[in-house]
Amino acid sequence: MKLRNRRSYLNYVPEGEPPVSRKRTVAFYIYLIFVLSVAAYAIYLIYENFLYVEVSGYLEVPKSVVSCQKSGVVERLYVKEGQRVSRGELLALVSSSYEVKGSPFRTVSLEREIGERKLELERVLRALEALRSKSSVDLSVLIPELLEVERKIKLTEASLKEKRRELLQLEKLITYREKEERESRLLELSTINAEELLKEKAQLSSLKGEIDLLREELKALEEEKRRLIRAKERELSIRVNELKKEIDVLNSALRSLKVPLRTVKLKVEVRSPVSGKVIKVLSREGFPVSSGKPLMVIVPSGSRVYVTLFCSPKKAIYFSKGSEVKLILPDGREVTGKVLEKYSAALPYAEELTKEYWPVTSPVRIEVQVDALYGELWEKLDGIKVKARVRKL
Repeated sequence: MKLRNRRSYLNYVPEGEPPVSRKRTVAFYIYLIFVLSVAAYAIYLIYENFLYVEVSGYLEVPKSVVSCQKSGVVERLYVKEGQRVSRGELLALVSSSYEVKGSPFRTVSLEREIGERKLELERVLRALEALRSKSSVDLSVLIPELLEVERKIKLTEASLKEKRRELLQLEKLITYREKEERESRLLELSTINAEELLKEKAQLSSLKGEIDLLREELKALEEEKRRLIRAKERELSIRVNELKKEIDVLNSALRSLKVPLRTVKLKVEVRSPVSGKVIKVLSREGFPVSSGKPLMVIVPSGSRVYVTLFCSPKKAIYFSKGSEVKLILPDGREVTGKVLEKYSAALPYAEELTKEYWPVTSPVRIEVQVDALYGELWEKLDGIKVKARVRKL
């Protein structure tokens, strides 16, 4: 039975399943792309974490810092930033002036030094005179090595004297024995033993040989003594000349201190120590500059680029000397370098030369050497923070 009205009707007959559309919607594809992207990123992160180690560091181009030896005012600058210079080229001219005046304290100090030098000169001259005149002064005081030589000379002279005495006694005995032998032959008596006479003659020859050896030893010792004395004379003569020169220099300084106040002006030339490119000028014309303070910075031509990485000991085991490292620059570019050295402590990088400074707390420092393939690119990236990757496996 059906009930109808103007808008609807009721039907008690069971209805079938709603129709199903076989077409894919746009939302489905967007959802599918999102899920696949998340899965791919997750796989990428897992791949990176398990196969690579990533650490941070800074890039450094070797630089030569030029400074002035004297304090003064920059009178002229001959170069600009970005200009290439050669070794020995004039970079700047600094006008330096200082006042010279006498100082009573300095004068007294110089006079005391001159007095001390003169006293030392007198002592050296007396010692030199004693050596040349061979006076009775104890030379071992001046030449400590001479004491041992003189002791050996005395022992050798005593031994020689003893041997000579024995030789004299033996010669007298042999003479007496030969005389008795001649008398026995005349009387046809055999009271002299021929073997004893031969033995005494052999002993006489041995004593003469020992005496000759002692004479040679004594002669060598005397020559050593003379050599030591001559060496000491040369040393004292050199010292005398040195003391005279020092006294002359001190007297000249003393005379200059007694001159009234005067102003000394100097023109100091600052020249390039290397050939390369000026990347930074730290002063301007008319500005004062202090001695030793940086005036400009030069990058040498053909210099290598270094990247210093900081990491913990757990990550440092994957960096070995000579291994390849992939460096990621801030603009996304990647370059390859090699590990040059590994250090056991991290050193802080100079704060005033970096564009981005951060405190160093990592206990391991690794230096990576990169070929200067991009030229001026490295000069622009000097001091920036970079990332480095190395494979674990």
